[in-house]
Amino acid sequence: MRSSAPFSDEVMSALDRLFNFSGPITEYWPLLIKNVAVLLEMSRGAVLRRDRLASQAWAIVAEAAVDTNENAVEFTLSPDAMQAATAAVGKGWAALPRSGTNNGTSLYAIRLGQEEPGCDLVLVLEGEQRFPSAEMAEPAWLHFPTHSVRLQLLRRTGNRQAPEYGQIAAALDLTMLLNEQKQWFSGAMLFCNELGSRYGATRASLGWKRGQIVRLQATSHTNKFEKNMRVVLKLENAMQEALDQDEEVLWPPQSEAFVVCRDHADYAHEQVIDHLLSVPIRVDGVEKGVLTLERNETAFRSVEVSGLRLCCDLAARRLDDLDRRRRGWGVRIKNAAEEMLAHVVGPEHTWTKFAAVAGSVLLAFLVFWPWPDRIDGLFRLNAGTMMSLPAPYEGYIQTVYVRPGDKVRKDQPLIALDQTEIKLQASEALAGQMRYQSEAQLAQVSDRVSDMRIADAQYDQATDRLRQNQYDLSRSELRSPFDGVVVEGDLKERIGAPVKKGEVLMKVCQLAGMEVHVEVPELDIQRIKIGQTGEIAFASRPELKYPIVVDVIEPAAQVRKEGNVFVVRCSFHKDQPEWWRPGMMGVAKINAGTASPLWLLTHRLVDFLELKFWV
Repeated sequence: MRSSAPFSDEVMSALDRLFNFSGPITEYWPLLIKNVAVLLEMSRGAVLRRDRLASQAWAIVAEAAVDTNENAVEFTLSPDAMQAATAAVGKGWAALPRSGTNNGTSLYAIRLGQEEPGCDLVLVLEGEQRFPSAEMAEPAWLHFPTHSVRLQLLRRTGNRQAPEYGQIAAALDLTMLLNEQKQWFSGAMLFCNELGSRYGATRASLGWKRGQIVRLQATSHTNKFEKNMRVVLKLENAMQEALDQDEEVLWPPQSEAFVVCRDHADYAHEQVIDHLLSVPIRVDGVEKGVLTLERNETAFRSVEVSGLRLCCDLAARRLDDLDRRRRGWGVRIKNAAEEMLAHVVGPEHTWTKFAAVAGSVLLAFLVFWPWPDRIDGLFRLNAGTMMSLPAPYEGYIQTVYVRPGDKVRKDQPLIALDQTEIKLQASEALAGQMRYQSEAQLAQVSDRVSDMRIADAQYDQATDRLRQNQYDLSRSELRSPFDGVVVEGDLKERIGAPVKKGEVLMKVCQLAGMEVHVEVPELDIQRIKIGQTGEIAFASRPELKYPIVVDVIEPAAQVRKEGNVFVVRCSFHKDQPEWWRPGMMGVAKINAGTASPLWLLTHRLVDFLELKFWV
């Protein structure tokens, strides 16, 4: 397949023929098929049509072959071709090999749009070119054959949106002219003159970034201008205003616009200009320059703004290439070398000895001075034991005695559930127990063995329900399993609300025996040893430091967004203050001995280079 680089001469010539075709539609279809087939190096093709309202079958509208001799093979409307056309309607394009062939024949389908509502048009090409559909990216220029077909259909129906496609054709013409330019100044002048004349502007100006500042490079119908002129400086300020906002700026501003146009207003008032339009020029999403158009009497319409934006997007790459070619790599390397040498052998050369001595002292300090090696990591305070208190049965919250943060003692009531429904169920089970007992006795007297056994089973079932109800009643009041603090479960606002069986209502943890979990990066874990000491500082009280000692290094790494970490569990040397709560976080520093400052500053870089250039 030919290169899909956008806007090559071959592609532009083919698209130009399609956009400028003005003959009957019956002659347009073969022209479309042949041009696209040549670009894709396919041998033949056809335009297929499907009326979804009447039938789901595809029909051939027109067909053509690149080779027009008598031996050319005609296009066949096979099941593979219809499958490719159907796939292209949903995706926009499709590529697949023709089944049952051994010569590498492939099919390529491009959605062309709708001739009318419900009528799909698809271009299907056939040839020996292979297209790995699962890996192939859609070429950027394949949108233009679709736009060409829409333009032809609009010309036939007289649709009012035809001017928008005229803007596309004008943008393509400008891009073709710009591709022929070899010098920056000639390309910039052509860009300004063409857009100025096509949009009826009294002046079209192009500004380009130099560092972070926009400088005027060209203006229509003017070969030379004084860069320090007042009007040039004000125009550059207006361009900078549009570039900083990365938005099109219209003057006078539209009522719904949310852009700053103070410099545009200043320039327009001084030069007595009725209408201004500045359009940023971007390359790969990075602002490179600004196009500014000036016009009197007639305001810029939205379709003109869209056309100018399209022109700038298509021309941006070529303008950037001309600017880079003008500067050249040699000039840039030379300037960088001159700046570096100026610092080395310039006026400060008299201080060379002093700098050498100072550098030697600094190097000795970096190499030989023992500096504390402390490994940093984020830590979390974890409770030694935490107990979740679930709802023993489905019911309603009757009373809540505590809230999160309250200290509790063992067996202290925390939550009470409503017992009414359970008591009613227990009463019902007790009544059923008595009834089934009576039925069993009556069946025994009447010598009805089967009825007696059924009544006995129902009696046992009622007894089990009664025991379950009594067990639930004994657990209707949730109590603390140990001395601790409530960490979750603020249920004051849920009194009277229903709860499901097993739903966790509250969590209680022990304050005694809390430990520190430090997350150490994988790059530093080999320097952590059991028994090492360190300190922690809480985010809420950074002025206080508490000593810790390493107890356990968990063997498995945990994945974090910034990289793998290992959890190091540490204990405390001293008693824990009462204000500590599980879940508190802060920074931990673990002592790993001493090392030279040079090693501390460079060991990560050395490790990276060893991995990068490992042979």
